[in-house]
Amino acid sequence: QFGNAQQKIKIDSFHFENRFLFEDDVWKRATGSTSLKSVTLEGMTEGTLPDLDLQYLLTPNSKEALFVNTSEYIDSKIFLSTNPNRELIEGNIFLWPSLCDLQVNRGVQPTKLLHGEKVSIQISPSLESFNPATLCFKVITKEFSFLESPPGDFVFNGILDDKLNIFITKALGEFGRSKATGSFHQKWSPLAYKFDVEGRCFPEDLNAWMPSWWDNIWTDFEFPEETPYGKFIIEGIWKGPPGNSLTLGRVDAKNFKFRELPITKSKISVKVDGNATSIQGESIEHYDNFIQGNLKFPRQISNSPYFLEFDFDGEYPLNLGRNVLGVTMKEKLKDINATSIDCRTKGKIFRQNPSNRQAEVKVEIRGAEEFKFHQIPVDNLNGNLDYNDSIFSGKFDGLSIAEGNSNLIFELNQTEQTENLLINVSLNEIKTKKFFDITAHLINPESPLVSEIKPSDSDIDSDFNESVFSLSLHAQGHPADFLQFEGTGNLHLKHKGLSRINILGGISSRLSEISPIPVASLNFNNLKAAFKVENEIILVSPLEITGSLSSISAEGNLNLASGDIDFISRLNVAGNIPIPGLKQIVKFADPFSKIAQFKISGPWRDPEWKVQINPQP
Repeated sequence: QFGNAQQKIKIDSFHFENRFLFEDDVWKRATGSTSLKSVTLEGMTEGTLPDLDLQYLLTPNSKEALFVNTSEYIDSKIFLSTNPNRELIEGNIFLWPSLCDLQVNRGVQPTKLLHGEKVSIQISPSLESFNPATLCFKVITKEFSFLESPPGDFVFNGILDDKLNIFITKALGEFGRSKATGSFHQKWSPLAYKFDVEGRCFPEDLNAWMPSWWDNIWTDFEFPEETPYGKFIIEGIWKGPPGNSLTLGRVDAKNFKFRELPITKSKISVKVDGNATSIQGESIEHYDNFIQGNLKFPRQISNSPYFLEFDFDGEYPLNLGRNVLGVTMKEKLKDINATSIDCRTKGKIFRQNPSNRQAEVKVEIRGAEEFKFHQIPVDNLNGNLDYNDSIFSGKFDGLSIAEGNSNLIFELNQTEQTENLLINVSLNEIKTKKFFDITAHLINPESPLVSEIKPSDSDIDSDFNESVFSLSLHAQGHPADFLQFEGTGNLHLKHKGLSRINILGGISSRLSEISPIPVASLNFNNLKAAFKVENEIILVSPLEITGSLSSISAEGNLNLASGDIDFISRLNVAGNIPIPGLKQIVKFADPFSKIAQFKISGPWRDPEWKVQINPQP
């Protein structure tokens, strides 16, 4: 036995026999045989070589030799001449790989070295060298597999130098879903290799020949229909230092998926070195949308804190492309839906780290198609999103919601201990009925206020068609419980039949029951309120309800959890007519309005109205 720590060879039986022919004491020729039995390999390559039965003929005068070998799965005939007038080596080798049981230890599981129907090797003299140890060869295979690659048919033309280094200068192969041409060289000290491949190349067909990082690149890709056209140069050292390899490539592909995102056409460049795997999307088409972008996966040996760095610019199909952004951003954007978003996105996803940093992502949005937030349609989407570790923030101006104009600023701060959402929203001239329609799914059906959202009277419903409101709110609290928010805001509602809807229990009907004021003067069409939010309590002061003739001023509170209200209101009859002196005349003529006030309390749906004497008439 002989070898080293990486590779050992054991030979159980060795037989050598020579016969020499002399004429006049001159050696004319020699014949002999050499046989090896039970040749076992251990180490990087393991298995048993076939028994060797080598026959040879030597002619010293002409400096020529003929070698013939017959074994279990190899037949060969080699002619060698060292004659200065005829230095050459030529012959044929036939191999039946399916009978080979050699395995290579290059991962968790041993890999079968060879498999296939037949390999024929033709050896001829090198035209570029007079060294008889340098030769040319041509290899033709059928259903051949090396290192468990997909079986295929190959034709190789190459050179073997005096150090047994292999140089395949021209190769043609059809294997798996690939058909490509290229070149290859393999040196043995060190184990340096280089592939140069061009053609229809299915990346996973090369997994068996590539280092472990290769197949990790393509796990996120699916090529169900067309095989990509690519060109790759790959070089490195087998079992060399980590990060020694270099890959440069380009792939033109159609009708494939990346992380489940359908891509109709793309041009992608790939670079893999000791620092990172970089994928550059020079032109990516998703149906009628176009994207340019880059993905960078820093390798762990680079000590980069990032697992992924990405940069996209174009019309991004959010609904179909959520997985591209990673698990963290997919969760953050779960309440946002859009067929496409015209945006620029740039971000970094962190590896697991002691500081628990997650990601840095910036999104500039220039427009969107069929955009919805919590299933609420939003048009004219323009703004920015920013996610930095535990803080997710955004700013949007000029949003179109329910045919109105809106602005939104928010900041969501999430840690392991707490969550806080800061929101600053402004809704202007919103169509009331349309807004209720598109937000109905957000209303708790058990809410004591739900009846006010869904009016049943046909007259009331027709008034809603012309109704608009404006709302501003600045508040913060836990995003999972809006009854724990605190803040301030203003509401302005323009509604033709305001007195007929169930505000404060129904203004017209209640006033007609307890006030001598004519019902005709109790028509209202404007509501203005300034309010303060303290958890489930909304403190309203002042509340002004006005019409063409009269107005109501009030202050009080609404409990969002129970639906109870508690208000003190005052009625001003005909005080809104802009005629000089009329307001004073009305006060004198209507002492009831001057001295009386109303206490409104109880459930929002049906509160109790009581007349009280105004302590400050």
